[in-house]
Amino acid sequence: MKKMGLKKKLFLFLSFCMVVPALLLQVWFYFDSASKTKELFFEKIKNISLSKEIIIEHYFDSLSDNLKFIVVKESLVSAFKEMQESYSSYLEELGPYDFEKIKKEVAFFYKNEFLEKYNKENPEKPKKIADC
Repeated sequence: MKKMGLKKKLFLFLSFCMVVPALLLQVWFYFDSASKTKELFFEKIKNISLSKEIIIEHYFDSLSDNLKFIVVKESLVSAFKEMQESYSSYLEELGPYDFEKIKKEVAFFYKNEFLEKYNKENPEKPKKIADC
């Protein structure tokens, strides 16, 4: 086996001296950028959560202010009570729905009023009761 000459030894030594620091710098830059990216990500998440927190606080503050206004105004409270009472009495007066009666009324309307008016306004496309 041949011995290496001085030039080859110097060349290998200098190459080694240049490659090793370059590799170390690359590794260091990679981990540094990864940690900075992670920090930025968590910072953005933190900012988003803070902004959401502010929005939610503002929403509940506005609800609280509206409620304070409603409670303070006695006329509004009495109007709400009257509306609730009148609505419940309306439901009692209305009673249960008679769907058969409603179906008959709708069929009567279509047969006697709607089709007649539709055929007058659209003579080129008259409809019959069977078409409906």
